[in-house]
Amino acid sequence: MDSIPELSSDHNPVFLNFSLTSPIHQDNARAVTTCWSDFRNNLKSSVRLSDFSGIRNPNVLEDKISLLTAAVCSAHQQASKPIENKKHSFTPNHIHELIYIKNKAKRLYNRTLNPIHRTNYYKAQANLKKALKNTHNNPGQLDLNRSTQQTTAFGSVRSFFAKNAHLFLISLALLAPLAAMIRKLIFLL
Repeated sequence: MDSIPELSSDHNPVFLNFSLTSPIHQDNARAVTTCWSDFRNNLKSSVRLSDFSGIRNPNVLEDKISLLTAAVCSAHQQASKPIENKKHSFTPNHIHELIYIKNKAKRLYNRTLNPIHRTNYYKAQANLKKALKNTHNNPGQLDLNRSTQQTTAFGSVRSFFAKNAHLFLISLALLAPLAAMIRKLIFLL
């Protein structure tokens, strides 16, 4: 609470400073969204202006200010919720680590222009390419149901086709003559 005594008025304005950092996200305060209409309703239900009339004692004033501060912080906490991260990475963790190592080696080489660091950068880049090639050649080896990822429709379809590929090859072989017959019928019509 701050007061400005420099003003030439009988009543000094009082500024109340609220810290509205929610305990939901202490490390990143921007990861919280607040519904201000809920905040207003919560504040209206918990604070009554009639409680603040007739304050004549500085101790009572301090108590009322602490109650108001607690009410504002509580209303903000009740009206705030964390922003959910809807983006999920489908790149395996070992690939992310190799990308990080490659980028770190590249930054070091660009900063120093040392030939040894260039060699390390090229090795990291080759390791990443090899891992990407192995991952691309063995898509059935990917773990699409890791705890860090949500199971998606794409992952379910991919695993189904990976398990039942032989059935679809047979059915495609049977569908080719049928498609040719349909083309002939359309041509005759």
